[in-house]
Amino acid sequence: MNLQEQTNRIKKLMGIITEQEQNDTQNNILYPLSTGGAKTLILLPGSGENGGQGDSDFNELANNLGSDFSVYTANFPNELDVRSYAQEIVDEINNNPNIRSFAVGGFSIGGAMAWHLARILKDENVEKFNNKLFLIDSGISDSTDEFIEGMIKGNTPRVAIAQPLNVFIKNRNGENLTPDEEGQI
Repeated sequence: MNLQEQTNRIKKLMGIITEQEQNDTQNNILYPLSTGGAKTLILLPGSGENGGQGDSDFNELANNLGSDFSVYTANFPNELDVRSYAQEIVDEINNNPNIRSFAVGGFSIGGAMAWHLARILKDENVEKFNNKLFLIDSGISDSTDEFIEGMIKGNTPRVAIAQPLNVFIKNRNGENLTPDEEGQI
């Protein structure tokens, strides 16, 4: 975490952010969930009743990634122009010196938005973008009516499971798992 980020964090904790600083922060789409990491992720959330809420979707992930990653996310309303929204994010990235080399990811419909964001970043040759895009429980967007209808029809609730690869292989091969391995799933 650089000095400016540390100063802003202390100000936020102490409640002494100036009105101008608060307005500047509120006007940005992207906001950090964690800073100071050598690697940076920009993550776009899925949509809920009140639009996308990045902190709801990614706060725990940012905490679990620890100090190795800086994680930026965004919120969005239920109705928006995705291409304009993605372009605004590109402009913020270009103007934010704290965002260095980064990958882009998205959860659910945020994956489709991340795809549009990555396309613009690539088209505009944004050097900070490391050309890595990942989708979490998301389809590949193609901006057609059929794609949108398929996303809505097929977007049933799911359960996510993460486990170490060796446990996954052992489980896949039908081998008995130890209680400790069971706890890792």
